[in-house]
Amino acid sequence: MELTVYNSGNSSQSLSYQPTNTSLNTNLLNSGVDPGLVTQTSLSRASSPQQRTDNTTQTGNVINVVGSGNTLNASAGGATLNVKGNNNVLNGGSGNDVFNVVGDGNTLIGGSGNDILGAEGNNTLIGGEGNDTFVTPSIYFSSPSTRNPVLGQSFIQDFQIGTDKLQLPTLTTVVTGARSATSSFRVVDYNELTLTQNGLNTFISYQGNSLAELQNVSVNQLKETDFVQPKSFTL
Repeated sequence: MELTVYNSGNSSQSLSYQPTNTSLNTNLLNSGVDPGLVTQTSLSRASSPQQRTDNTTQTGNVINVVGSGNTLNASAGGATLNVKGNNNVLNGGSGNDVFNVVGDGNTLIGGSGNDILGAEGNNTLIGGEGNDTFVTPSIYFSSPSTRNPVLGQSFIQDFQIGTDKLQLPTLTTVVTGARSATSSFRVVDYNELTLTQNGLNTFISYQGNSLAELQNVSVNQLKETDFVQPKSFTL
């Protein structure tokens, strides 16, 4: 497989590797941690990452990128893209890809295959062909201002009823005392979400805070079966 990274200066570097048959231990970004932190995704086999550019490392078919204004194109075979930054364009290509993204203004394009598209912040998600899962941004409350959550909104352009799924968001609450802090973590239930129609689009909200906008989807089309539980967590 080859991953081509184009930076904001229009120069590029190609990263070539062969996909392995080893299973992936996927830690999705909406695991309830602070959105400013990036969870790690790794292969089950041990391997030392090789430095490719100033802000890109690769271990097997797992790519870690920190930077903004990049275009990443992954070719056939499936890849896991862990990206922290803004205004990146991420193309999964063919294969079953996993996107773990933190930042704003990013565009995630799954391509063909059964992809998992997860992004914390305000980003655009395009699944492409296949049975795709769109990860709803997580919610993070911090005391004492618990009425002002930290969250993002995903703009989902091509959600397909009956084919694609929406992953339920997670909720983390941190209460800071004089000498200690306590935290709680849970998955938000479907019945806690509010679905509203605005023009041709459907908005998914939690306590008045919009988490996702499904373009060209009617609120009457969505059912509880379109939502799934998160598959794995690592805190």
